[in-house]
Amino acid sequence: MAFTLATYNLAADRQPQATALAAYRRLLRQARVVVTQEPEVLARNGTLRALPGVVAPLPAMPELDRRPILYKPGRGDTRMAFGGAGVHELERWPLKGWHARRLIPWLILTDPHTHQRFLIINVHLLHAAPAGSARDRANDLIVEGMIHVADKEGLPTVALGDFNRRPGHQGNNALEVRGFTLHSPGGTHGPRQVPIDYAAVRGLDVLDAEVLTGYPGDHDPVLYRLRAPR
Repeated sequence: MAFTLATYNLAADRQPQATALAAYRRLLRQARVVVTQEPEVLARNGTLRALPGVVAPLPAMPELDRRPILYKPGRGDTRMAFGGAGVHELERWPLKGWHARRLIPWLILTDPHTHQRFLIINVHLLHAAPAGSARDRANDLIVEGMIHVADKEGLPTVALGDFNRRPGHQGNNALEVRGFTLHSPGGTHGPRQVPIDYAAVRGLDVLDAEVLTGYPGDHDPVLYRLRAPR
């Protein structure tokens, strides 16, 4: 059974706006992805609560308001079933301030036909992280944490979101060494369309990947269709 996931960084608009208007625009953009593309899972960045009919099954932590994982609840045998969720907190962190506590949210879904379980990790690495800087080292720690969660759960895994680094960045070598394949269908961010929103996949086949254009934010959403290997 194939399933669909989307990642969407909703944190900013290309044009300055009042807070209430910006929040309303983000809600409309999120709704458009959910309604028109119908992903089973939406890994989101940017503060907004769940839409009606979409569940964010993660612990109630203020830090996670900006990075929830939303999924459509089971409907008969046509949707993935909730199999568990949690948060991995990094033990070592080289930065102070609000970055001092960095959480990696994850979600497990179950295929109702095969009972195969899948791990979904929501990614958001730090921006403005030159090679060798403290922020770059912090991003490497996040990647290590993602790998730790995937190895601990031992399930086919999709880590998707805003990596804030191109797929060929040396910091992604750790993912490839541990069996992950990076799937970036194209540019997603800003006028230069930098490819920083993508997925790292292990133990699953990627059937299709598409950047969704025409959205007013500074990131374009990315849609994936995956399935377990036959």
